[in-house]
Formats: sequence, structure tokens, C-alpha cells
Amino acid sequence: MKYKILVVEDNKDDAAQLISTCHQAGFQTSQADSGEKALEMVWTWKPDMLLLDLALPGINGKEVCRILRDDERGRAIPLIMVTAAKERADVLAGFAAGTDDYLAKPVEPQELVARMNAVLKRYHKKNGEAEVLRVGKVTLDLSKHRVEVDGQQVKLTGKEFGLLEVLMKKSGRVLSRQFLLEYVWGYEEEVLTRTIDMHIARLRQKLGDEGRERIQTVERFGYRFSDE
Repeated sequence: MKYKILVVEDNKDDAAQLISTCHQAGFQTSQADSGEKALEMVWTWKPDMLLLDLALPGINGKEVCRILRDDERGRAIPLIMVTAAKERADVLAGFAAGTDDYLAKPVEPQELVARMNAVLKRYHKKNGEAEVLRVGKVTLDLSKHRVEVDGQQVKLTGKEFGLLEVLMKKSGRVLSRQFLLEYVWGYEEEVLTRTIDMHIARLRQKLGDEGRERIQTVERFGYRFSDE
């Protein structure tokens, strides 16, 4: 399958570099040079992934991300922010908006492709994998990228969905922060391990009583999703 990648970048040189990297990796690409154009192309061209800059004319990258994550169709689209904003506050704000990964410019092509493949792998389920996971009152539908608690839909970011997916798949087992980092983020990055705790806290809050009861902290190790 040749994945369709929408490059959302208004700088011509940066866009050309990203497009070249994608083509060399076997991806099909198209480009949007504004937030408005990106949102239009999401619904018409239907990309498999977005590479999204933050500093865009009109609607900025974080707002594009939030708009997509507030739409059920948009939540099913993987998204990586590729931007010159590299301060820790910018990174955390990007994840809070719903990005699946975050890369600071200048981008190393091999690292970009590795992260793209890792995110795409998480979104596209393997053959034979169960489409719907159920533990207690929590239901996770992989094909629809939808989560419900006691029949009520819960809106999650891409990272929150990925964390819940692996926790439910391995319910009852203790999972280390390092394992969760590699599974959900797709690479090893020590500086981001603390963001797992932040995402877990938000996941618990969004799932309500079920989240607080089932997502258990195992001190000095990681987390467990209780199936009892």
C-alpha cells in the first residue's frame, strides 16, 4: 500500500525537502501551504498522514490539529508536527493539541521516515487483530478509532488512544514506561518519558471512574489496566 502524505508547510524549501524524503521512502504526497487548505484537503484528498508545521498563515498548526481531533474522522488520521519551535513548552503544547509525534527542524530524513512508519503502524491494525476491545465498561474500536465508556463516546487524542489500546490489549499485565514509550511513540527518547505520566493522567480523567479504577500505577515501574 502506498500511503498518501499531506505535507502542510508554507516554506517552499522545507516543503520540498519533506516531499523529497517522502518520495524516496515510497510515499505519495500532496502539499498545503495554509491551515485552511490543509483542512480542505483532509476531507477531499483523504491523506493517510499529515506532516504539519506550526507557523502557518491563517489557521496555525496547533489549531488545525485541534480541529481534526474534535472531528471523529479527523481523529483517525495520524499527524506529526514538523516545526522550528523546539522549546519543551512547544513540544508539550503540540502533544496536548493531539499530535502523534513532534520533530524539530532541521529534520534528519531517516529519523522522519522511521517515526512516520512507527505512527502509521499504530494506526493501521495488523491482519487478524481484534477490531473491538472491551474491558469492563470501556470499549475501544480500532477500525473506527472510537472509544466509549458505558455507551458514551469519549474523545481522545492520538497518543491517548494509543496508550489505551496497548493497556487494554495487555490488560492485567504491568507495562513499563519504557515499553509504553517505544510502543506508542515508536522510538526511544528519554526526555519524553515524563509525558507518559501526563497522558495517563488525562486518560484517567477522560475515562472517569473507569479510568481511575482500571488504570493503576505500579510504583517505580509503570502502569497496569485492571481487568478484574
